[in-house]
Amino acid sequence: MSKLVNLLPAVFINFCVATVLTLILGLVVLELRGYITGDKLIQIAAVMHGVSLAEPPTSHTSPTVEGSELSISLDEAVDRRSIMSMHLALREQALDTGLADIRGLRDSVETATRRFSEMREGALKELADLKTQATEKGLVEIRRNLDAMEAQQAKGQIVFMIENGKENGLQDVVSILSSMTAEKKEEIYAEFRTMEDMDFLAKIMATIRSGEPQKSHIETAQNRLSK
Repeated sequence: MSKLVNLLPAVFINFCVATVLTLILGLVVLELRGYITGDKLIQIAAVMHGVSLAEPPTSHTSPTVEGSELSISLDEAVDRRSIMSMHLALREQALDTGLADIRGLRDSVETATRRFSEMREGALKELADLKTQATEKGLVEIRRNLDAMEAQQAKGQIVFMIENGKENGLQDVVSILSSMTAEKKEEIYAEFRTMEDMDFLAKIMATIRSGEPQKSHIETAQNRLSK
């Protein structure tokens, strides 16, 4: 009995060796006959060892990822271009608005300047008219006073006006004499007897001959119209 027990390991080993040899021999025969290929042997071995032979998601998944990244990049590019276009449109709108405001301000300034010039010209003309009216009124009053004076006294006043009236004195004298009656002027002219008096009388006649004071009034009016 003990001998039989001792033979069991040897029998088991021999049985295992015979089984392996039989399996190898069978696989070789099947491979030679074309029933089993190398790939099938690898698959069989993998199944026996519990290894999965599924292909790793490498090349098949990468195009999807690249396509997704490409799609995202295009979307971002479109968004950025849209934002840039919007910014440019806003800038153009701001420039147009600014230009419109500047044109409006320029038109307002031009209108205000034109109105100011018209008001200034009107005010200057009104002042000049008032000055002329006041001067004419004063000359009329002087003429009345000279008419009431004796010829000798009136002649003294005329000489005084010529000597102290600066540049307008002589013209004022001519204006006053032009508005007098012929009889009164003859009486006053008769009082100019000395050589000095003759010089004053020559100045009066020269001024009348040059067209004063009407000539000065015409030149003043022309200067106003030319401005």
